[in-house]
This record gives sequence, structure tokens and C-alpha cells, in this order.
Amino acid sequence: MGLLVGSLGLLRTPHASFPFSNPLSSSVLTSQRKAARTRSLLPTCRANGESHADAVVTPPRRALLLAGISTLPFLTLGAMAADVVLVQGQCLTKAALLQDLQNERKLVEELRAQISQLESSITRIAAEKNILEAKFKEKVDNVDVLQDRAVLLGSEINDKEKKIESLKVSLSENESECKKLSSNFEQLKNELALANSTIQQLKEELLGTKAELNSKISLIDSLNEKIQSLSSEKDNCVQRIEDIMKDYDDLKISSDRRAAHDAELLSKKEDQIRDIEEKLELATAEGSDNNAIIAELRKEKDDLKALLEREASTAKILKDELQSTQEVLGASKFEASNLSKDLDEARGSYEKLMTEVSKIQDDFSETKKMLAGSLEGAKSNAKLLSVELISHKAVLKKTKEELDITSKELKNAVADHENLKKELVETYKRLEAAMHEVNEEKKVVSSLNRELDVLGNQMETDAEARRALEADLYEATKSLDEMNESALLLSKEVESSNSRNNSLEAEKEMLLKSVTEQKKVAKEAQENIEDAQNLIMRLGGEKENLEKRAKKFGEELASAKGEILRLRRQISVGKESVDELQPKSNEVAAGAPFSVRKTASRRRKRRNA
Repeated sequence: MGLLVGSLGLLRTPHASFPFSNPLSSSVLTSQRKAARTRSLLPTCRANGESHADAVVTPPRRALLLAGISTLPFLTLGAMAADVVLVQGQCLTKAALLQDLQNERKLVEELRAQISQLESSITRIAAEKNILEAKFKEKVDNVDVLQDRAVLLGSEINDKEKKIESLKVSLSENESECKKLSSNFEQLKNELALANSTIQQLKEELLGTKAELNSKISLIDSLNEKIQSLSSEKDNCVQRIEDIMKDYDDLKISSDRRAAHDAELLSKKEDQIRDIEEKLELATAEGSDNNAIIAELRKEKDDLKALLEREASTAKILKDELQSTQEVLGASKFEASNLSKDLDEARGSYEKLMTEVSKIQDDFSETKKMLAGSLEGAKSNAKLLSVELISHKAVLKKTKEELDITSKELKNAVADHENLKKELVETYKRLEAAMHEVNEEKKVVSSLNRELDVLGNQMETDAEARRALEADLYEATKSLDEMNESALLLSKEVESSNSRNNSLEAEKEMLLKSVTEQKKVAKEAQENIEDAQNLIMRLGGEKENLEKRAKKFGEELASAKGEILRLRRQISVGKESVDELQPKSNEVAAGAPFSVRKTASRRRKRRNA
């Protein structure tokens, strides 16, 4: 900024006021040379065919360009100042200065454009650098990821090796577990036998519980019968009490009616007597006036006395009737008291019956609780039996599987049996062939024996001839020699025949041994076949027994379920009957005082009427 101000000041000052010396001009010339060098850098780069970006990419060029760019304004200003000084010193015209200024401005604009281009190239290079750095970071990250993957793969390989070792250990453990399972299987077989024994015990306990249930059911039935009989007796007593109360009410009504009628008659008679007395008083009052009237009145009085006597007699009769009615009322009261006593006794008996019914209900509740406990026990036993049945079903499945396996084995045994039969047939054929050969050999042996017999006969004849020849030794020495030779030949033949006989006997013994061995094999095969058949029969019997047991189990379960349902129904029926009896008893207990209140209210109404 200071140089710009200085240059502008130089432009404004007149030409004579600048005291320039030669050293300043030399410095300005050096600055012009530097600016020319910087200007010459760009065309050389362009002449070499390098682009702006290529010229700036390399670090030394970048440094030079940046240094040139940083010194360009100062150089231009210095060049301008030098031009102005030269113009002032050389007394150039304003037109030349203006042209130089325009040229310098154009150069400045070009330099600014170049600077902007360089800045854009720098920004682009920085962006490319950032992109390359990002790519480098991505690649470094990828390398890190690959290293992590390699580490993970190594860890996975180690884990897999550990898993393989653990699998080996687990295999050994599984083998030991298989052995344990086999031992457990044997233990389970023993436990099955124990379970069968426990099942039999449970069956016996079930039978005992069934007997107890039957006895308790019979007790419940007897209690129900007692309750029914007591309820019927109670109903009869209630009906009797109601009938007695009705009779008592009727008697009270009739006695009240009679008493009311008698009271009305007495009141009428008393009114008549009062009228007569009033008339008598009037007559006595008027007697002084008229004696005739008195006489007449006396007559009337006598008549009235007679009437009064008659009325007195009728009154006595009515009193007697009242006494009789009072006696009847007393008797009826006595009967009513007796009836009330009977009612009290009936109520006492009813209360006793109610206490007995409550006791019976308590006993029934206790028996019900006992039955509920026994039912719960039976349910628990049934659950245990169901669990055991499930286990037995599993055992049956296992036995079925074993039976299938045994059936397969039997099939294989049958196939082996058929193969053995075929082999036996072949062996029989071989035996027949061997027997045929033996017969043929026997024939050969018999023929050889015959030949031996013939040879024996010949030997005897030869011996006789030898004896004859011994007698004639001296006579036939040559013939003896020949005979000796023939005897040697015959002895050789005899030895060969003996060796043949020995070999035939050895072969015969071998054949006999083979025949005996084959017979033994045949016997063993027959025994094996018989054992297999026995096994088949035994397995069939066991299968039938198992099926029978399963059927029995099913039937017993069905019967137990039916009995449980029947007990539940009986208990529900007993509950309903007890619930029905309780409201009836309450109604009966509340009915008697209600009827008494009604009769009392009726009496009060009648008396008021």
C-alpha cells in the first residue's frame, strides 16, 4: 500500500521536483529485469506444452510461481515508478506515459487473470488432494477392516477349534451318557417291574376304596331313607296339628255363637222385666185413683207373676242351658288344653326331630366331607393311575416297538429258517449223494472183500501148494522161486489192498463223522427252530396277556370313571334333597304360629262384630 501511494505521489508531482540519481535507476532496472523474468516464465511454460495445472503441480514450480505472484504487485509498481522516472528524466510526453500505463494495466489484468487461474488450479488441486486423501483414508480404513476381519477370522478359527474340542468332549460325554442311559434303561426295566407291583397294589387299594365307597353309599342311602321317613312323619304330624287346630277353631266358633245367642235372649228378657216393673210403678201410682184399675192390675199382676214364673222357669232353663254350655265350654277348654299339650308335645317331638335331622345333617355333612376326602383321594389315586397309565402306555409303546423289533427279528429268523431249510435240503441232497457214494464204496469194499476172500482162498491153496512144494522143495526150487516172486507180488498187492482198505476205513470214519456232525447240525437247527417257535408262542402269549391287561385296565378305568360320576351324581342329588328338605322344614316351622295368629285375629273380629 505504501508503494502504491508513493507511485501515485510520483505521478502527481511535477517533473523538476524529482531528484533522481543513477543508483535508483539501476534498482528500477533490476526490478524491471525481475518482472521481465517472471513474465517470461509463463510463455516458456506454454511453449513447452505444459498446462497451467501441470506447470503448477510440481513443488519447485509452485514455490517459484507463488514467489512471483507475491512480488508481482511490487514489481509492477516499481516498474511503473521507474517508467515515470524515466519519462520525467527523459521528458517523455503524456501520450507515451498513458500508453505505457494502459499496457501496464493490461499486463496487470493478465497477471490477475493468471493469478485467478492459478488460484482455481490450486483449489482444484487441493480438492483433488482432499479426494485422494479421502480415498487414501478409505483404503486405510479398508485395510483396517480387512485386518479386523483377519483378526475375527482368526478368533473364529480359534473358537471353531475350541468348539471342535468341546464337541469331542461332548461326544465322549454323550458316549458316557449313552452308557448311563443303557444302565438307566435297565433300571427303568426294574422300576417297571416295581411299577407293575405297585399297580397291582393300587388295584387292590382301589378295590378296598370301592368297597368303602359302596359301604358309605349304602350308609347314605339308609340315611336318606331315614330322612324321608322322618319327613313323612313330620308331614303327618303337621297335618294332625292342622286338623286339631281346625276342630278347635270350629268349637270356639260354635261356643261363641251359642254364648252370643244366649246373651241376646237374656238382654231381651231383662228389657221385658224392666218394662213390666215400670208399668207396675205406673200402676201403683195410678192405684189411688182407680181401685178397679188396681184390681184389674192385680189380676194383670197375677197374670204377670204367672208369666214371670213362667219366664223364671224359662230363665232357669236358659241358666241350665248356659251351665251346660259353660260345662261344654269347660270341656272344650279342657280338650283345647289337652290339644295344646298335644301341640306342645308335638312341637317338642318336632324340635327333637329337628335336632335329630340337624344331627343327621351334621352326620351327613361329616360323611360328605369324608366322601369328599375319599373322592379327593380317589381323584389323586386316579391321577396317579392316569400318570401310571401314561407311563404304562409309554412302556406298552416301547414293548410294541420291542415286539415290532422282535417281529422283525422273527421275520429275519424265519428267513434264516427258510435259508437253513434250503441248506438242510442241500445237505440232505449232499448226504444222499454221499450215501450213494458210500453205497458204491460199500459195493466196492464188498467186491474187494470178495476178492480178499478169493485171495484168502488162493492163499490157502497157495499154502497147501507151499506145503506140497515144501515136500517137493528139492524137486521144484525153480518153481518155488517163481512162486516166491508171485507170492511177493501177491503180498505187495495184499499190502496195497490193505492200505486201500485202511484208507477206505479212514474215509468211512470221516464220512461217519461228517454224517454225525451234519446230524448234530440238523438237530441243533431243529432245536433252534423249536426254540424260535417257542419264543414266538411265548411272545404271542405275552402279547395277548398285555392286550388283556390293557383291556382290563381300560375297563377298570371306565368302571372307576363311571363310579366317580355316579358318586358325584348321588352327592349332587343328596345336596338337592337336603336343600329341598331345609325350606320345607322352615315352611312347616313358620306355618303353625301363622295359623294361630289367623285364628286369633278372626276371634277378635267376631267379638268386635
